[in-house]
Amino acid sequence: MNTIKRLTALILVLLVGCAPQAPPATDDNNDPDLIKVAFARIPAKNEWESAFNRSFDNTFTAADGFLLLQECHAAFNPLAPDAVQCFIDQGMQYLLAPTMFARHEDFIAALRVANDAGIPVIIVGSDYDLIDEDLYIAAIASDYYRQGRLATLWLSGYLRARERHNEDMHIAFIGGDFLTHFPGTNRSMRAYALLNPTWPNDNRNILESVEGFDSMPLGEEEMSYFIETYPEVNAVYIECGMTALGAVDAIKAAGKIPGEDIIVMTFGGDHWALRSIIQRGLTMAVAVNPMYGPKAREIIEKLERGETVEKVYYLQDKVIDLDAVADMLPATAFG
Repeated sequence: MNTIKRLTALILVLLVGCAPQAPPATDDNNDPDLIKVAFARIPAKNEWESAFNRSFDNTFTAADGFLLLQECHAAFNPLAPDAVQCFIDQGMQYLLAPTMFARHEDFIAALRVANDAGIPVIIVGSDYDLIDEDLYIAAIASDYYRQGRLATLWLSGYLRARERHNEDMHIAFIGGDFLTHFPGTNRSMRAYALLNPTWPNDNRNILESVEGFDSMPLGEEEMSYFIETYPEVNAVYIECGMTALGAVDAIKAAGKIPGEDIIVMTFGGDHWALRSIIQRGLTMAVAVNPMYGPKAREIIEKLERGETVEKVYYLQDKVIDLDAVADMLPATAFG
């Protein structure tokens, strides 16, 4: 074989290797009694994302009458049409599509492939309202407005329990970018609730709202700015957890005590939040529920029985603070 032919053969091998291939059939694949559910895993970069993936692994088991199909989709890639077609070739009956991939151009095309094949799509994630609702039969999400309300109500109770409820609150806000870039969406509503709370009295004052991403150095930088610019700051809402841990470092570096001089409230906490609360860093975290799997199973079982399902199901999130931590350890907020 000459050089050109060898190169041509190599290119063909590489091109074929890039496309998702249906794995060899197993006994479970051929079991007609198992409901075949495809799940596009997300890259697990933190504890929450690992728990999110495990919630599907632990829910859709052969012992419970399911076969979880995952091999067609690499977690580091957005969900793409060829991956969905690979799932279809395996006999997929339902597709669980995380909204982590929702802003990628291939994601909508992938959902259309499932739709064209008559496969019910269940959206799993809080950005469901960025997707045309005709493309999915049901969605599972966290209620971001409720998360914001949980935090504002917790602060009111925290102050009242310490007889500080008449104290003027000077609150910093370090948020994500959804309120600006995706106003009116579910994810933007947490910031809306935090910035527009229903308080029992009128002693709140939002000093300033700044945007950022999930980063400890950014949290330290932004909190240092608030402490220097607004010496009266005595509370802070921080939408992203790693940013909150950086803010705690800045508060301590300024010689102030988190929870006393400045109340620190954040979202999305799990083990890292529990540890920080115990160490008197974070004062409170709204633990965002990663347990999507059981709700997805509930929806699929309803569909299997021919029942009507709701368009959106919201999971219940929890407030964790020093009082709650003792009841949770060594578990996480959701087991």
